[in-house]
Amino acid sequence: MIKRSFIILFLFLLPLVQTNTALSEDYGLQYVSTYLSLKELSSGIKAEKDNALLQNEMLYLKRAKQSFRPEFKRAIESTGYYLRAVYHYIKSPSGRVNILMVVFFSLCLSLFLTLFSLVLSRTVRDLPLFVHEISESPVKLLFIVLLIPGLIDLRLMLLSLSVLLCFHMGDRQRRLTLLMMVILVIGFFFYDFLKVSVNVKTTLPAKAIELVNTDRSNIPAITGLKEGGQFDEGFSHALSLLKEKKTGEAIRLYASLSERYRDPRIDVNLGYLYALAGKTERAEESFQRALEKTESASAYYNLSMLYSERLDFKGADEFFLKAVKLDFPRVTAFREKNKQSPKATFMYDQLKAQEVFSYILQRAARQYRPSRETLYSSAFSVFAILFIALSGKLYKHRAIKCPKCGKIHCIRCERHFYWNGLCGSCYSSLVSFQAEPSERIKVILKTYSYSRRQRLIKGVFSFFIPGFILMQGERFIRGLSHCLIFFFFLFAAVLGREFEPLYLSGIHGWIVYPCIFMAFLVYAYSAVYTFKRVRKGWL
Repeated sequence: MIKRSFIILFLFLLPLVQTNTALSEDYGLQYVSTYLSLKELSSGIKAEKDNALLQNEMLYLKRAKQSFRPEFKRAIESTGYYLRAVYHYIKSPSGRVNILMVVFFSLCLSLFLTLFSLVLSRTVRDLPLFVHEISESPVKLLFIVLLIPGLIDLRLMLLSLSVLLCFHMGDRQRRLTLLMMVILVIGFFFYDFLKVSVNVKTTLPAKAIELVNTDRSNIPAITGLKEGGQFDEGFSHALSLLKEKKTGEAIRLYASLSERYRDPRIDVNLGYLYALAGKTERAEESFQRALEKTESASAYYNLSMLYSERLDFKGADEFFLKAVKLDFPRVTAFREKNKQSPKATFMYDQLKAQEVFSYILQRAARQYRPSRETLYSSAFSVFAILFIALSGKLYKHRAIKCPKCGKIHCIRCERHFYWNGLCGSCYSSLVSFQAEPSERIKVILKTYSYSRRQRLIKGVFSFFIPGFILMQGERFIRGLSHCLIFFFFLFAAVLGREFEPLYLSGIHGWIVYPCIFMAFLVYAYSAVYTFKRVRKGWL
């Protein structure tokens, strides 16, 4: 209450203090800006004084490196600049494309290597079972035909091996493996699309649109964009002419665009050009025409400038307050940047970062064609799902391995399967006690030696790949999750450096270092968890 009373008293006394000020000075706008500055101070908001750093991640990053010192206060200051650089980088179209590529490629590669690890883990476990089944029933050799598509491409080889291994999985494990195959194939389509997006991003039109709308360069837009293209191209071309002070050409282009598109930013920029040319009436008409389409902070602000030049301070205040209400940060930053300008300054509009990003995706969608390998993979996945669903009854008499001694047996070898998959000798010696004592001792020593050897092997492999041992047994889902998360963070750290722009060295540090830490954390947790279960004989 005291704070508001002080502000009202200050605004009331301000005209008495400034009685000798010239009438041409913008009283109304000065009152509003004074109130806003007091509001900022009362809220504890510190205005940015270095206007060169506004919305430029490269300069923020440079300032962060220059201001860093091994002191607490300087480290906090450097961190603040770095976070601002990251914020503006994420808002830029290039930053969004780079981050999207890091996330998506990491996800695709992690899925691919997780499926590869699953195939490797299950092959070590199930290959002796296949050999035993083929020796007992040579007809099952025909199932090796599933591996023929793998000769075409590495992806097809991985998918065909996954299908072959599904026959020795449980229902839940089989469904999850097939789901991973489908997701991976869908990822192949997105991978092809993202490659096209990267190519589109590096083309001259896309690069020119990004540069001119982020205040970096106007020359590529002038030389590389056409007048009769899409809205984004035509608008950016005219914007580059506006920034280069080529008023006549810019007016002609914006007038042509206004006949084809109903975008208020065209009228705002057209009014901006008319105002610079001294045609205030036509400028006001353009700003009003923009407001008829939708509310615009730029149009309101420019009208306030026009009214202040006519000494209509009441109308200027009304438009200024509307502009501030619509976009307070932009209006205050613009006034702070141009507060020392002796003339009235007007605002023009640009394309937003998400619009430039959408332009890249739309062009990529028009040029997208899936690769031949991706089509083969998708067709094979559909065939694999149908084949497994139909051939479940054909693939009978599956072999199993005795968990105690490791003997491989099937229904052809044994009369029937015993409890928990035990072979006949282990069951009679360890469960039913029907075997002779000497035979029981031999079986016990054999099972002890086998379990000790298995614990040693699994203990070593528990440090190989996270979840590698877990995927062989009942902890199948946990093993897949360990492997997938580990590979995702690992590739995110690697690709974060790979897709980092050369002129923004270190901007992906917020991706790389946390991902390295998380990958190490997942690896350590998985290794300890697996080794503990192996040592206790639970795996």
